[in-house]
Amino acid sequence: MVKHEFIKTTSELKFMIYSNYGKTSRIEKHWHRAIELDYTLSGQADYIISKKKHVIKDDEFILIDSREVHSVENIQSPQKRKSLIILVPYETLIEMYPKFINLGLAIEKCPANILKQIKQILRALFYTAELEDNQLKRILRQGYFNTLLGLLLQYCTKEKSQKLETPADKSLVADVITYLSLNYHQKVTLGQVAKRFSFSPSYLDRTFKREIGISVIKYLKQIRLQEAVKLLISTNQTITQIANRTGFASPTAFRKAFSNAYGLPPQKFRQSQR
Repeated sequence: MVKHEFIKTTSELKFMIYSNYGKTSRIEKHWHRAIELDYTLSGQADYIISKKKHVIKDDEFILIDSREVHSVENIQSPQKRKSLIILVPYETLIEMYPKFINLGLAIEKCPANILKQIKQILRALFYTAELEDNQLKRILRQGYFNTLLGLLLQYCTKEKSQKLETPADKSLVADVITYLSLNYHQKVTLGQVAKRFSFSPSYLDRTFKREIGISVIKYLKQIRLQEAVKLLISTNQTITQIANRTGFASPTAFRKAFSNAYGLPPQKFRQSQR
């Protein structure tokens, strides 16, 4: 089973960053609703992305698109390897730069001098993990991240082969993502969302699926499940309370959806995490 990874961010930083000092020997197949950038300071590993192998060595990085299934294998001398992982939720990226709705990140588009700057920033981000002053660490990370993202968006993007047809379509998908993220805990139907944005349900679902890859309601379910994971791990709320807080029709519906997505019922998943 391919794992759906939950991305944790904080109110201070809208992205996740992890400096790995030789603690990972293998990463199983998984996917998430986030753009991932992996930078290897030292070491070598095979990144399997959508069944294609990429060998990443010293001072190299790789970009992984949202929803792409990927794994990391054949890590050489894992105890000596140093690597950096940055994850940016897709909704966050669209909110920060709406034009990204029709773009994709592409390393091959980066000029050599820009690649050099990006690697310098990634190396600096990696070593922020060693700072004991958390406030300073947060300030530096946000500053480095903003510069990194600006360089990637300016120099390292390409247009998607299937662009959304009009500026209104671009705005629509971004607005629907924001709407679902804010209202997942309520009863939400495709008809209600379509009425909210003054489009027919069929047009809305077709436009959304063309960009995101799944229907509006399936996307809504993913949001609810990720929020449920957060509550299962960080609180002692009952399954019924979590089902109610995350917008599921009933605890039974929640258990069924959760088991289908994660391979375990919610209670067993909570026990495994603790």
